[in-house]
Amino acid sequence: MTGRDRISELPGNVVEHILTFLPLREAAKTSVLSSEWLNIWMNMPSLVFDDKFGMVVNPVAGELASAANRKLMLNVFYVLMRHRACLTNFSLSIPDLRSAFPDHRIGQIIGSLTDRRIESLSIDIKDYVLPRCIFSFAGLKNLKLCGCQFRSSNVAFDSAELDVLELRGLAVPKIGGGEEARFSFNCPSLSALTMVGCGDFNDKISIVIEAPKLEYFHVAGSFSLLEFKHTPLLKTVHVHQDISFVEDKGYFNLSRFKDGLPAVEQLSLSGYFYNYLLTGFEHGDLLRTGGLWSSIKQLRLNELPHTTLCYAYVWCAISFLNISSNLDELIINIGKQHIYDAVDEWALELINDKKSSWPKLNRVKMEQFEATKLDMAFVRSLLAASPALDKMEIEFSVRSGLQDRWLSCKEMLEFARASPTAQITINQ
Repeated sequence: MTGRDRISELPGNVVEHILTFLPLREAAKTSVLSSEWLNIWMNMPSLVFDDKFGMVVNPVAGELASAANRKLMLNVFYVLMRHRACLTNFSLSIPDLRSAFPDHRIGQIIGSLTDRRIESLSIDIKDYVLPRCIFSFAGLKNLKLCGCQFRSSNVAFDSAELDVLELRGLAVPKIGGGEEARFSFNCPSLSALTMVGCGDFNDKISIVIEAPKLEYFHVAGSFSLLEFKHTPLLKTVHVHQDISFVEDKGYFNLSRFKDGLPAVEQLSLSGYFYNYLLTGFEHGDLLRTGGLWSSIKQLRLNELPHTTLCYAYVWCAISFLNISSNLDELIINIGKQHIYDAVDEWALELINDKKSSWPKLNRVKMEQFEATKLDMAFVRSLLAASPALDKMEIEFSVRSGLQDRWLSCKEMLEFARASPTAQITINQ
């Protein structure tokens, strides 16, 4: 036995990596263990300043809190000045930081990082106006911005090395005259883009994407235009829209998707985006771009807004089934608003179309199932027109009574099935 602990005998880079799993305050405390540990934490490749580091931020505690917060800022500068190793990951995620520090002090911290060749940067500060240098980090591959504000309503990301970009709860300056804020992404290496809750609820935001290596895209918010210019590798798309701009533009120009989504396999839609789909089907846009959707294997239609027609999910589902020749899995969350039994006759005619056939549909899942006349007719149609169907999973809404569930299950067991192996599974 040497008398040394096993952790101290590990290579320095391994110890530094282990310390990155600790809150920064705890990692710094290891300096008291021995002279060998005195500066190890200053070589960590990752620095995370979060609420665990800045626990004293408290805007209502008066002078005592202000003094403590000034000390916190000095500690941040102290750590950065003493840090000697290559810094690859930096996170400043203290949402209430502006309650104690002016923006220019925070900007000094961010500005001091531009020449550190940081690969991963995360900024989460409520209402902080981002400095222009946020777009000039060389070598940055992973960027996450939360709760901040942009200086301009025209936000352009054109980094050549950016791989993962996540934007959440970001604000843009108000503009008048009916003009739209614009987010453009021209990033040749970008593989994943998430954009959630950016802009005000009623802001009109245009999103234009040109990213030849993009594989994952998730957008949720009040955007009024979504354009894919060049995304040949995009496989997974999640779209949720908070508000409808159909009335302002007549209908959503789905032709903007043309040539931009040739490889999408997983498509998830929700919110007022249904309004665009409905008008798109009505005007024939989706049907004219039918080849665009042929790669889709999984389609998820989430809960509809209360103002959307109750049969919208059926209309969209069947229309996509008709134009998506490789659709393998269909998942539908029917939602709370379908508790009534009103059915549009046109919807029933669409459901009962004897010419419909979906030869590759293999799995179906119905969530929040209410067993209304419309729901039951849709299940009957799926069973009758899907010769490759293997499993249909029904998840009843908590609002449906046991008696109603039993009667609807009994009825579904009697439906004709095109597939001899089709099984219906009930989740109570």
